Amino acid sequence: MASQTDCELNDLTSLYHAFESKMSVIPPPQDASLKNLVTFDSSKSAPIHRWYPFKEGYSNKLLSTLEAREIIPAKSARSLLDPFCGVATTLLSCQVPGENGNVQRAVGVEWNPAIHFVAKSKLNWYRYEEGAIKRLLERLSLPRRGRRRTFPIPALSTFNAAHKNGKRAFEPGALQDLVFYREWIRENCESQLESDFFMLAWTSVIEQASNTRKDGRALRLIEASRTPSVKQLLIERCELMLEDLSLLRGKQRSESTAEVLLGDGRCLPFKDGSFTALCYSPPYLNNIDYSEVYKLELWLRGDVTNNQQFHSLRGGTFRSHPSIKFRPTSICDQLRGPVWIRRLKDALIAALPTDKYRRMRQALFSGYIDDMLIALKEQARVSVPGAPIVCVVGNSLHGGKDNPSVPVCTDLLICAAARAVGLTIDHLQIARQLPRRDNRNGWLRESIIVMRTRAKPMP
Repeated sequence: MASQTDCELNDLTSLYHAFESKMSVIPPPQDASLKNLVTFDSSKSAPIHRWYPFKEGYSNKLLSTLEAREIIPAKSARSLLDPFCGVATTLLSCQVPGENGNVQRAVGVEWNPAIHFVAKSKLNWYRYEEGAIKRLLERLSLPRRGRRRTFPIPALSTFNAAHKNGKRAFEPGALQDLVFYREWIRENCESQLESDFFMLAWTSVIEQASNTRKDGRALRLIEASRTPSVKQLLIERCELMLEDLSLLRGKQRSESTAEVLLGDGRCLPFKDGSFTALCYSPPYLNNIDYSEVYKLELWLRGDVTNNQQFHSLRGGTFRSHPSIKFRPTSICDQLRGPVWIRRLKDALIAALPTDKYRRMRQALFSGYIDDMLIALKEQARVSVPGAPIVCVVGNSLHGGKDNPSVPVCTDLLICAAARAVGLTIDHLQIARQLPRRDNRNGWLRESIIVMRTRAKPMP
C-alpha cells in the first residue's frame, strides 16, 4: 500500500506533467549539441573567458548559438541585459572578436563584490597596455629582497584554524605569500588598469594556492602535497593573460559597449523598456550559498572585513540556499486566481518528507519562488514588448536517504512564475539530462527557457 508521502509525490509529478503539456517542451538533441552550452567547459580554453575559472557559468558560445537559431534575433538585439551576470560570460561574448558582434550595448548586474570585480576586470581586456604590464611582470619576477614581513590575516576561522584531521585551508607560508603579493600589486601598480589586471590574476590563483577546492555547496579541504609557489602561480597566470591580449591584438573588436553594475538582480536600476533582449542564469535551487563558496576571495581581497559585513552580504543573496535565516515573504500565496505557480508550490511542499529538514525546505522553496516572481516581474518591466528573455537553469533533487527524493523542477517553476507576472513561454529546450543514477524519472536536467514580454506586461 502506498504511503501518504508516495501519494503526494505522485501528485507532484502528475502536476509537473500536466503543466508541461500546456507549453512547448523540446527534448535534448540526439547529437548532444546543446549539452556544452550550459556548462563553463568551452570557456575554460577561450581567450579572456579563461582568465578566471567559474564552474557556475555557462558557455561563451551560448549567445552566438541563440542568435544562429534566431532566438535572439541578431538585427534587433541592440541592448542586452544579464541580471545575474557572474563573471560576465554573456557580456564578454558581445565584445570578443568572432563570438558576437551584433549587440550594441550589454549590461550586467552582479551581487557578489569579488565576482563583480572579476567581471569588470575581464571586460576591460582591450584597454590593458601590454608594455606596462610586461615591465611590471619583469619586476615581479625579480628575487624578493629585504627582510620578510609578516602580514595580518583576516579574522576568519577558515584562515586560522586546523581541523581535527590536521587539514587546513592554507599552508601558513602560502597564505603569507598571497597577502604579500596582494600588497606588492597595490604598491607597484601606477594605474588602476594595471592594478586590476594583476589583481585579477592574483584573485584567480587563490584557490590553487590553498588546500581547498570549490565542491558544490562548500569548500572541500584536500590533502596538501607541498606548499605551492604563489609567485610562480601568479606569474604563470599573468603570462596566460598576456598571451590572450597578444592573440587578440589587431583583430577588430566588436563595437559593443559592456559594463557590469554591482547590485541586485531582483531590483534593476533601469527605466521601463530599456532592453531588447535578456540572457542569464539565475542561482539554481540547489542549496549553494555563493558568498560562502567564494569567501576566500571575498575576505582576502578585503570586500568583507568582519563577520557582520559577511552576514549582511549573505542576507542579500537570492534565496536559493538555507545557510542563513531570511525574512519570510508571501508573494506567491497572495497571487489571485488558480495560478500554476501556486499549485506547483503547494504540491512541492506537500511532497516533502516529514523530517527535521521539512521546515527548512519549505522556507527555501517559498523564498526562491517569491524571489523569482520579483526578478521576473523586473525583467518584464525593463524589456521592450516582445523581447526574448532567455534563462538557463538546472533542476535538483531534495531529500533521499531515509525518505523518497523529491524532484524540484526549477525550470517548470520559473515558467509558471513567468506566466504569473505576464510573460509568455515561447518554449523550454532541454539541453541535457544530468548523469545521475537517481535520475530515473528524467526530471534532473538543465534547460534553456525562452520567454517573451507581452505588449503590456501585467502591473
